[in-house]
Amino acid sequence: MVLKIRKEPWNIRLEAFLLALYFALIPLENVLVASMGGSINKYIGILIIGIIIIKYLRNGKISIANYIPIMCFFAFSLASYLWSIGAGNSYLNILINMTVCTLVFIQVPIRKSEQTLMLYAIVFAGVILALMMLTGSRATTINTISGGRMTLVFGGLMIDNNNLAVSISICAIVSFHLFYLSKEAASKALWIVGFFLITLAIFYTGSRGGLLAEIIGLALYIWKSGNGIRFRTILIVAVLILLFSIIIQYFLSGGLAQRFSIFDVISSGGTGRTRIWGDALRSYSNDNFLRQAFGYGFGTFGKTQGLFWGHYTASHNDFVGILIELGFVGLVLFIIVWIKLFQKTLIDQNWLAFSLLAVVFVGSLSLEMLIKKMLWLVWYFALVKIQDVDSVRKEANLD
Repeated sequence: MVLKIRKEPWNIRLEAFLLALYFALIPLENVLVASMGGSINKYIGILIIGIIIIKYLRNGKISIANYIPIMCFFAFSLASYLWSIGAGNSYLNILINMTVCTLVFIQVPIRKSEQTLMLYAIVFAGVILALMMLTGSRATTINTISGGRMTLVFGGLMIDNNNLAVSISICAIVSFHLFYLSKEAASKALWIVGFFLITLAIFYTGSRGGLLAEIIGLALYIWKSGNGIRFRTILIVAVLILLFSIIIQYFLSGGLAQRFSIFDVISSGGTGRTRIWGDALRSYSNDNFLRQAFGYGFGTFGKTQGLFWGHYTASHNDFVGILIELGFVGLVLFIIVWIKLFQKTLIDQNWLAFSLLAVVFVGSLSLEMLIKKMLWLVWYFALVKIQDVDSVRKEANLD
């Protein structure tokens, strides 16, 4: 029997196109402010949710099978409002928005072609931002006090160096993934150039956490995709080490290169992070059992440290922050989320998502990643189902 195609199964659906745009704009989430308030991404996300609900969720059925660990952590975070010391709801509002948003997004399996579009959009955004930095565009600003660190400014709003570095580390890993899978020499050259430009931009941000996130994510991707240590793997690693050495030697100023030395990391205490973590752990160890078990409420880290030490500060570490805000119960739930996500990517042999999880995990050790869209972007890729050819044909009503 001859199959007759009534409908082209490989076209890009509107919601997938909007998701690609949404993901591409994530590095700019805090500077692309809409006139109605909030970021432009906020309204793109609302539009995507509306389309998905109208097209796919009209019957009210929502699957949460792989989302249960996140939902448990979210429920506990929400419940913590009952015993919170009242530091405001901005962080909790972000958590609510991202939890619901991602849950709706993953209800719709994406096609391979749509996944490819999303990956292209992510790399394109990373390359554009890298070129803006490397060419010294008007949006570029340099911190001369801190070793010449570079970042971007839009509409008077500055992107945090570390946030920018980790977010474009995701772009760099995706570009390397496309290079690794590409069969044509021209395509390989295109993707490896993109990877080099983004990596150079990460060095220019002066973010040690961002660079470490890229290196670890890249190492895990090469290891898992190459099925262990083989000659090809060793060759790629050697070339990358040479590449990083050339960047430090010939492209960075002396002050910026110094930031990446082990001596500078140790002497600065991670730019004061070790002091913050030490203070937080001391306050935790001296607290009563109920606060140790259940914390002070989601989003209260700054206020608690102000009460203990007299100065407001961010946690610069999701795990330390959650220990203070949600206690060891919340921390265990959060760790379970990470374990389940890594397990799923290993079972699916989704090495790109596995390596990207490593990127945002490392990022979460020096930043508050849980309230940033880049983390939820990676969680989306770890959770969303990719449609195979047969399911797409069935959807397209082939005879």
